[in-house]
Amino acid sequence: MEIIERKIVYIAGPYRAPTVNGIHNNIAEARKRMEWAWLNGWIPLCPHTNSAFTDGLVSDVVILAGCLKLLSVCDAILLIRGWGNSVGTVRERNLAVQLGLEVIIDPL
Repeated sequence: MEIIERKIVYIAGPYRAPTVNGIHNNIAEARKRMEWAWLNGWIPLCPHTNSAFTDGLVSDVVILAGCLKLLSVCDAILLIRGWGNSVGTVRERNLAVQLGLEVIIDPL
């Protein structure tokens, strides 16, 4: 198997919503960016799909800490439209900037 060098991009955007349908929509939006990343030469890391519907399993603090750990091994962050309205995504973006990662504003 040929190993192709690709950089890892962390997909960041709102997850929570007032309704389950809203959460489904947020996950769907993240998946679209994940597909964009694969098609544009990146390896996407998509926390939306990693922790989908695990609400209540562990605290939000534990999930965000895990996401920040994953972000720390990435090369870039892709911010989904509306990212500034999400407290968690703002923290992710701030860490990405602090780490010197490339910041990609929603390409879709």
